[in-house]
Amino acid sequence: MRHGSYLIGSTYEKLHIGHDTGHYKAKSCGQVPDGYAELKIDSVDPHKIPGEVLVKGNCVFAGYYKNETATKAVLSEDGWLHTGDVGIVDEDNILFLSGRCKNMILTSNGQNVFPEEIEVVLNALPLVAESVVVQRDSQIHAIIVPNAAAIEEKGLDAETVNSIMKENIVTLNNSIPKYSSVSSFELHMESFAKTPKGSIKRFMYM
Repeated sequence: MRHGSYLIGSTYEKLHIGHDTGHYKAKSCGQVPDGYAELKIDSVDPHKIPGEVLVKGNCVFAGYYKNETATKAVLSEDGWLHTGDVGIVDEDNILFLSGRCKNMILTSNGQNVFPEEIEVVLNALPLVAESVVVQRDSQIHAIIVPNAAAIEEKGLDAETVNSIMKENIVTLNNSIPKYSSVSSFELHMESFAKTPKGSIKRFMYM
């Protein structure tokens, strides 16, 4: 059986994908199905430095109907679809996503920070229902929706909740790279506005 090719990096190094569709690593998207598509990471080092995920194959659409401008924005002339997702592939050709290109924060020292990676950690901390991480005044800022049900159940007052959130930020910053550290936070007492598919409308909180 013919192996599919997996093209990555600026050198277009060709790798082979096995047929073990059950091979999975925690926090990954798994392997690209053999023969299904080619995948390329737009990065000088696709194994270590995140880059945009590009896809090519029969699964990729031909373009937007009667909208050449929109088509050219996402589809290259040689058929590569710009997914807008950012990630890496490891030595086993497992895909890991970091976030979305449009959400990436460029810090003052030139580091690329993906808010989604910070939010995953923050959302797992006490009393946090959901969060959005944004850049304000060149600093990384977290907007946190507290878990109202948990607060009510524990009978916590506003001062105690704020204190716990401060501790959460300390815990968070000890768990992520220093260049991703959150400098400030605010509490948002209502759920974030979301799209029909459930994604947070980030643009409303920038």
